[in-house]
Amino acid sequence: MRLNYSTGIALIRSSLKDVSPIKNCNFKQNILANCVRCGQDNAMGASKTLTRFQSDLILPIIGTIWMSMPLIGRYNSDRQQEMNHDKRVRLGDIIREKLGPIDAVMCFRAEDLQELLRNEGTYPHRIEFSTLKAYRESRKEWFKTSGLLVEQGKEWHELRAKTQKHLLKPSAIRAYLDSMQDVSRDLVLRIFDLRDETKEIPDLLPELYKWALESVSLVGLDARLGCLQKDLPAESDGMQMINSVLTQFQCMNKLEMFAGNIPFWKLFPTPTWRRFVKASDIYAKISFKYINQSLQRLKEMEETDEKKLTLLQAMLAKKDLSVPDAMVFVADMLMAGIETTSHSVGFLLYNLARNQDKQEKLHQEILNFSLQKI
Repeated sequence: MRLNYSTGIALIRSSLKDVSPIKNCNFKQNILANCVRCGQDNAMGASKTLTRFQSDLILPIIGTIWMSMPLIGRYNSDRQQEMNHDKRVRLGDIIREKLGPIDAVMCFRAEDLQELLRNEGTYPHRIEFSTLKAYRESRKEWFKTSGLLVEQGKEWHELRAKTQKHLLKPSAIRAYLDSMQDVSRDLVLRIFDLRDETKEIPDLLPELYKWALESVSLVGLDARLGCLQKDLPAESDGMQMINSVLTQFQCMNKLEMFAGNIPFWKLFPTPTWRRFVKASDIYAKISFKYINQSLQRLKEMEETDEKKLTLLQAMLAKKDLSVPDAMVFVADMLMAGIETTSHSVGFLLYNLARNQDKQEKLHQEILNFSLQKI
């Protein structure tokens, strides 16, 4: 889920442990921390604490979802940034949501988000992507395990601990610096080709999708998909992966209960659900093709040279993950790269453009970084 306007959501039905005491925070932050502490063992306490926050009218069964429903609702679920801005103006910096059976608080200030993250505990229970979970359970030929996007609690924590040590290793970054530089250079050349007579680009986001997928596939699979080529065909693997992931997220925004929808797809296959499944199948088929190719190259290696291993191969060579877990992790990483990394970089570039005094500072930091040994 993309959180607009620096929005954070805390599930009150979560069961969180190892929560540190709150110090030096305001009254609302204390309430927020208490909400996070209230798990399944103290549902009454959570319910009582929630009433301290402002909320729209909560109806039986559907809660506040009606606010995004056609005809009777106030909002268009496709314009979440406008919806969140209006809620903040009307209800305050920390508000209550009732998304069907899901109790949640939504906070808009960075200070409150900081307090929330400090109190989430070892095993945070996140809002569930029920669509992804249902799809993956129906496609065991590809998804023998659920993956980080779906797992919760202890299982999520154990999988996260095994994968992040590979992602955060300085040596892993160093090994791909030159190759990543080549990808970034291709993006810059692409930008020059796309500029109009005013030296501007009509829409940079599609190019960021291509750049993100090209970058992540390089790190995860040591494969260049050619996404930044001129006039990339729609039937190419790269474009099919990008379009299928964007379709998946568009559909999830119309299917998931946390996005303000009644999940009719759980009762019968709605048109949006069928579209979601079709896009998911396309993505899975192509991504696992490249993942299997990377696995085959690992089998053919005479010696295991850690410096030459892809992220997927390194996790398997170290025996940190099972083959199914590693495969699903890389598939999730490619998916997140297309949707999340591209939008994050888009926001960063926008803010750099708006704050030109920070551009030289960033330039110097990059130069210093490249001259140092990581």
